[in-house]
Amino acid sequence: FPPPCRLAVSQSASSAVVSGAIFQSHTTDGEHFLNGGPVLCPAQDIGVIPGSDDFALLAQCTKGQGVYRSSDGGATYAAVTIPETLLNATYEIVRYGAFPSATTWYVTAGTFPNTNSARRRDNEQRQRRRVTHRLTVGADHFEFNADHAAAPQDGPVDCSADPMNCFSAAIVKTTDAGKTWTKVYENINTGDNIYANGIHCASEDHCVAVVEGDTSRILLTRDGGKTWKEARHDDDKASSLVAVRMLDEKEGWVSGGEMSNAFEGRFWHTLDGGDTWVKEAIKGLYTFSFDMVSSGFVSGPEGGLPAFLGGGCCWR
Repeated sequence: FPPPCRLAVSQSASSAVVSGAIFQSHTTDGEHFLNGGPVLCPAQDIGVIPGSDDFALLAQCTKGQGVYRSSDGGATYAAVTIPETLLNATYEIVRYGAFPSATTWYVTAGTFPNTNSARRRDNEQRQRRRVTHRLTVGADHFEFNADHAAAPQDGPVDCSADPMNCFSAAIVKTTDAGKTWTKVYENINTGDNIYANGIHCASEDHCVAVVEGDTSRILLTRDGGKTWKEARHDDDKASSLVAVRMLDEKEGWVSGGEMSNAFEGRFWHTLDGGDTWVKEAIKGLYTFSFDMVSSGFVSGPEGGLPAFLGGGCCWR
């Protein structure tokens, strides 16, 4: 994949999958990659089901939207769909997932004003996807988008009036590997104008999720989604929060950036399970996804990989 098309990478004990805005690619040796999986299914995230080597792709395909599970290293996927009676497939589109156990999964969903209709058709014809309301990517292309306030035709409006021109955020959960689902968070038509991005969990009950839009927020639950605490709130419209990684019950990271003149990659670090967060920043970098165990790497839209050296002290 050319760098702009890479949105997420996941690795099991025997293989790895690179998920892109348009296609997926898998490898068993790290050198040779084969295309596989559901084609032209918009997918922004992929994970591994604990206790197995199965990949879990978050996607919206012809069979429905939800988790697409692969038991053959990413070559083929079986649909584990979320009922449209629970998530409206027009304006509550699956985005990211967390898989704290073999049976308990969380999926974030939502949407944002998606440019005027002519631009939307152009993106579809060119196989490009607007992955956040600030970033559009394709196989050979990426661009930063102006905020919706700079384009009057972009709304936002009530989702029932124009589902392509509104904000919505939701989180759903299953405790039986996708047989049944419940909605544990929703923010739609409230005037907050936010949508959901990444989520990650330290346990089945302890999770951190991020939302962005007119504001950016870090959400925390310790009771399996029954309640969500707003652990951090930023009123800066240019502030972006995208990806989350919890290393254990105490330490976690959130990445994103500041998209105005400051233009910096931002990493929010917690050592108390998500109650408080401290910012670290790298100028000139927008971080879209990252993975981390004790040390890790961050991926920007141009494929840059600054390394985190551990302990919250150092980046290079």
